[in-house]
Order: sequence, then C-alpha cells, then structure tokens
Amino acid sequence: MSVPLMRGGCAALILAFSSQSALADLTAKDVWSDWQGYITDMGYEISGTESMSGNTLKISDMVYTIKIPDEDVTISITTIEVSLIENGDGTVNITVPDSQVMTIEVDAKDDENVEINLNYAQNGLAMIVSGDPSDMTYDYSAKSLEISLASIEVDGNKMPEGMAKAFFNLNDISGKTKMTSGTTRTNSATMTAAGLNYEVSVNDPDSDGAFHISGTSENLSSESNFTIPETTDSSDIRAMLNKGMTFGGVFSFGPGSYTINGTGDGEEFSADGSSQGGSFDVAMDKTNLTYDFSINGMTTAVLSNQLPLPVSFDVAKYGLKLNLPLGDTQDLQDFSAMLTLQDFTMADMLWGIFDPSGALPRDPATILVDLKGKVRVLVDMFDPNIEEIMMSAKTPPAELHAVTLNNLLVSAAGAELSGSGDFTFDNNDLATYGGLPAPSGTLGLKLVGVNGLMDKLAAMGLIGEQEVMGARMGMGMLAVAGEGDDTLISNIEMTPDGQILANGQRIK
Repeated sequence: MSVPLMRGGCAALILAFSSQSALADLTAKDVWSDWQGYITDMGYEISGTESMSGNTLKISDMVYTIKIPDEDVTISITTIEVSLIENGDGTVNITVPDSQVMTIEVDAKDDENVEINLNYAQNGLAMIVSGDPSDMTYDYSAKSLEISLASIEVDGNKMPEGMAKAFFNLNDISGKTKMTSGTTRTNSATMTAAGLNYEVSVNDPDSDGAFHISGTSENLSSESNFTIPETTDSSDIRAMLNKGMTFGGVFSFGPGSYTINGTGDGEEFSADGSSQGGSFDVAMDKTNLTYDFSINGMTTAVLSNQLPLPVSFDVAKYGLKLNLPLGDTQDLQDFSAMLTLQDFTMADMLWGIFDPSGALPRDPATILVDLKGKVRVLVDMFDPNIEEIMMSAKTPPAELHAVTLNNLLVSAAGAELSGSGDFTFDNNDLATYGGLPAPSGTLGLKLVGVNGLMDKLAAMGLIGEQEVMGARMGMGMLAVAGEGDDTLISNIEMTPDGQILANGQRIK
C-alpha cells in the first residue's frame, strides 16, 4: 500500500471516529445539518435519505465518499441506519437497529475494485446527547457490539464461502464523548469494555494455505482527544497539522490470550500465548510523534514441524517508547528511544539443546537501551510527494547531531554489560569515517562475568580456544580490570580530530 493511500486511510479513520460526536444538537434536523456541514468541511461527501416523523428523524442509505486523488481511488462507505429522536427536554436519543449490513466499496480505476460487506449487530445500545450546538456531550452504553465479515467481492467475483472469516465482539461497554466546535473542533472521549473476543481466518484453496487467529482480552479502556481544524483538505495531513490538528490517546488492556495456527507450503505451525495486560499511548502534533507501548507477563509457545521441539519463552515486561520529530523545520529537534526486554526466560527443554548439563546460569535475561539526541529533519514525511523525494534524494532525510546513551544494560547467562555515553556529530566532516558524520565524545562501559562465561562456552565446545584467546586480547586492548572479580571497565573517547582512545591509550 502506498504512502498516499495510507495517509488517506488514516484521515478517513480520524474522520469516522470524530464525526460520531457531531450527532448531537437541540433538534434532530439541526443535528443532521451540522453533521453534513462538518463532513463537507473536511473535504468529504456525505448523502442520505431523510425521513421525518413526529419527533424522529431517520437517516437511511447513508454514504460517505472519500476520494484519494494521488491514487485515483474512491472509497464509499454505506453505514448503519441512524434515528435521531428529540426528547423534548433539550436532549436527543440516537438509535440504530439491532442488526444491519455495512458496505465498503473501493473503486480503483487502475486496479481491482473491491466490495466488502460487514454484518453489524448491537445488544442494548443506549445513547443520549445533551448540551448545545457548540458544546455537546453524549453518554452511551451497550451489552455488546459485534462486527463480522459477510462477504468480499473483487471485480464482481464473490469470494468462495469460507475463504475468509472475521469476527469482533466487545461486551459491557460504556463511554462518554464531549465535542466542541468553533474555529477548531475538539473531541475528548473515554470508553471502557469488560472484554474483547476476536477471530480471523483465511483459507487459500489454490495453495492449501490457511491462517487462523483467535483471542480474548479483558478490561479494556481508552482516553482520547482530537483537535481538528475546520474547512481543511483532509487528504493533506501536513496542512491539517499546521492548522492545529492534534491527537492523543491512552489505551490499556488487561489479561488476555490468543491462539494461532496455519499451514503453508506443506508446513504446519501453531502458537499460543497470554499476557497480564499492558498499555499503548500515542500523541501527535505538527512537530512530534510520541509512542509508548508496553506489555506485562507475556508467555509464548510455538510449535512447527520445521522445529525439532516446541519453543516457549516468558517475558516479564516488553516495552518500546519513541519520541520522533515531524516535518522539515531546519532546526535541531529532540528525539528519544527506549527499548525494554525484562526478565526473558526460556523453557528448560530449549536450554537443553545447547546446554544439556546445565553449565550456564539460567537467570532471566534483560536488555535495556535508553537514549536521546538531537536531529535536523530535512524531509517532511507528510509531503504529498514524499515517495518521489525519498527515491530521488541524494542526501539523507535527516542529520544526526547528538546522541546521549542514558543507560545500556544487557544481562544474560551470568554476564552483564552496562554503560552510558555522550556524543556529538560533525555533519561537515564526512571524510574521517567514510561518509558518516564524525563523532566526538565518550562511552563508559562495565562488563562483569564475561571471562567466566567464555570459559564455560569453551568447555561446552560452543567456541574454540583460539576464539577465546582472540576475544581476551581484544578486551585487553580496550578494557582494564575493575573492582570485583571478573570485572572489566572501559572508557572509549572519540576526539574531534579523529582519534579514538581506550582508557587514555590511543588505538586510532
């Protein structure tokens, strides 16, 4: 999928979620009129058949039309029927049928046309809206919401029955959304759900390939906020960001499990796992994108006829945190990244393949990398011509100017490496290090238990005596003895004139 198509799809998702909050006003007709104006201001088209009876306005055959000019693609979404009911007290009820079919049509002039039909079902959905035209709040709850794949057609040819299946179900849902309008539209929302159940399967009769995944997750919750400028071309994400579009969300989930199995090229595989929960935070404005994902208590087991035995492992915590600059500002901008893999353990059966005698310590392994720095971004990643720019660029999309390693920790099999450092980079000197910006700074490292580990690996026959000797000679050049048994420390310095020093001794 190309960048413009992905960009258009992201904008469509933002629109779809945020526009739901516009379904509230003092009268049903004003609600529908405001909704139409909002969608039109965003550069999309919306149509529907209106039917007013008493205090109820019913909108049927509602269609969103989304055009992606860069791809010459039009996406039409026929949504569920909506009834707006005036309660006479300044509030409006929103109702939808218990079950309907939603249709998504993708009209690609230079590619295949696709039609996807989805079955939508709800049980006990209640939604009431209060407030005024410029400041609306609606509360909702439902026993369950469910979407399943009904059919797929490609160029008028219906996909065979059973070739693809998809099912998603949320239960015990409640939430609140507050929407304000003016020069910008803001949307803040909270939602909780007791559980999620899902199942997706694909079968290819031509290759006998198949894939199936199913799972559950408990105690889901989210807090999100949008700020969206009015009268903006939604296909131009950069223009929307520059006019004030922001997004932030915190999504958390409790204990869950999954099962995967499949076949391909005559091979079979399966996997199952579980976790104790985690969270996902994301935020974006015109200058930065931040991302923070973590999952706790993760267990995984994999079985394949290509593997001699089952593979299983546990991780106490896995996390990835990023702060990335966006856009071409020509100014130095901050970035940061943190990777956490805490208390990784393998099953004894897997250890037994290369360490049957139990010579190596089987303590949990940990990897932590925490760094930050300064970078100058030279390319706007939201430029409509980004693909052509990247392909034809003779210079890198960004210049690295500084990196600080706050913490490095690698601990496994009885050995531990830790360290920190600070470097700057001269982007005017690309000759000293073969085309890379010349670094200057220091890196401090501490290594504990490495000699004992190498002795054990040599005794097991996993490495040879010559490799051990070579490694120790290298460490002798770069490190000196530290306090404690089997402890080495090293202070690596890179100078502005191209020298490299190890503990004060020049090695380059």
